[in-house]
Amino acid sequence: MVNEEINGRQVVNMIILFLLGSSLVTGNSMVAEQDSWISVLIGIAMSVPVVLIYARLYTLAPKQDLFDLSYQIFGKIGGAIITILFSVYTLHLGILVIKDFTEYINVVSLPETPQLANAICIGLIAYFTVIKGIEILGRGTYFVMPFVVFVVFLLTGFTFKYMDINNLKPILTQDIGVIFNGALSAFTFPLAETVLFINVFSVVNTDKSPASLYLTAVLVSGFILFVLVIGSIMVLGFPLVSSLYFPSYSDVRIVDIGNFLSRIEVLVSANYIVFGLVKVTVCLYVSCKGFAKLFNLGNFKMLAAPLTLIMVITSTILYENTMKMFNHIQYYKFYAPLFQIVIPLIIMIFLQVKSKKQNAGKEESGV
Repeated sequence: MVNEEINGRQVVNMIILFLLGSSLVTGNSMVAEQDSWISVLIGIAMSVPVVLIYARLYTLAPKQDLFDLSYQIFGKIGGAIITILFSVYTLHLGILVIKDFTEYINVVSLPETPQLANAICIGLIAYFTVIKGIEILGRGTYFVMPFVVFVVFLLTGFTFKYMDINNLKPILTQDIGVIFNGALSAFTFPLAETVLFINVFSVVNTDKSPASLYLTAVLVSGFILFVLVIGSIMVLGFPLVSSLYFPSYSDVRIVDIGNFLSRIEVLVSANYIVFGLVKVTVCLYVSCKGFAKLFNLGNFKMLAAPLTLIMVITSTILYENTMKMFNHIQYYKFYAPLFQIVIPLIIMIFLQVKSKKQNAGKEESGV
């Protein structure tokens, strides 16, 4: 049996690849048009205090996940309610990610292949990874990460000669509300989705502070997201970017080096698929742990098969077409903060109060 334990570097790699998942495919943070790069920067700044809340939860209650803390603080009924809500949210996120990637594959590469076939392939890889243990994913990201980063910046370098800084002008022409709307999109999808890793840190074995691990992962992935967003704007410009479903894929299609190196967008697709597999696997892993806690099951892996089946089947019937999928993403930012901010913040406040009372009790007893 594989040991359920990962180190600090592995969890950082997992978070980075997780955050670079479907957000790069959909480009949902570009609602502010040529000011979208400002929205991304604001979204990164918004995510910093939030991930510090997640890190604080681990510091106050190491080796306990969000589901354990929910029962500990709110009792059996309250803990069950939060566990249900968070598990359903996680399962829902996994379904959205599978749908994002099956639509992406269907539109750019395999239009004749049924989306169900692609969804089954993604689901099976996530299923076997969860069954074998989260350490498998950690070790896999350790080896994949250098290649992923290399390809991202290699492709950015290839598109450099096509970039036009004038596509960023005029700056700050968008209303502040539009810019903030784009920032909220970047914040909720994907940066604050690191809330899922509260349930992963319970198996992390490291001497480094959780705050440094969280911040490193978020800032690195945020920087990569910023580079790709501003690159797409400078290469394609508006309104062309707004008319494309997958702008970060489209801007590398124009690359033609020396009339012999072209069609390098296959590297982009390979990267995106890796990102998606990591994200789906983490969603499946966390949802299995949540429902296992809810039903008081000793082995959460026994739920991997039915939950994978639910994710795969639901993803194929969720939206009729790509347009409806993108329309739904705009509503995601309105309900996601409940799970990304509100619930973790309430739990942290309760834990902080409890910790202060325990310290005060020790001082009074002279311990």
